[in-house]
Amino acid sequence: MAGHPGRRRCCGPWAGEENRRWLENRRGYAARGLQQRHYVAEEQDTRQVVGYGAVEGVKTPGLFRVFVVMNPALHASELGQLMYGKLSAGLSDLRADKAFAYEWEYDRDILAFFAARGFSEVRRDVQPDGNVYVGVERGLTP
Repeated sequence: MAGHPGRRRCCGPWAGEENRRWLENRRGYAARGLQQRHYVAEEQDTRQVVGYGAVEGVKTPGLFRVFVVMNPALHASELGQLMYGKLSAGLSDLRADKAFAYEWEYDRDILAFFAARGFSEVRRDVQPDGNVYVGVERGLTP
């Protein structure tokens, strides 16, 4: 989050309440009849978590949201490739027709990660605080 003071972020040590809400939402998927897959990458020697990815269904059949959380320097690495491979396998397993992601405009590294994998920008939403949320999506073929 360095370089972006005051901008909201989820899933970090600085975001306690946001983390709690995020986790509650993830835990409620099964109760809502939605499917999901989660993946964690660990450093082999230390077992430190170095990456996280998820595929989560929404109410529209065949449509899934994709999440990737890792150091931006790793997006173009073998780890980034392996994580996207896991996400792709999860999407295939779930018979997804389309995948999408929402990311902050200033998170150019993750937007580039998705663009390199065939995702295209489909929307921009300006938030009340002036930050821009960018929606990207990719159609999937069987």
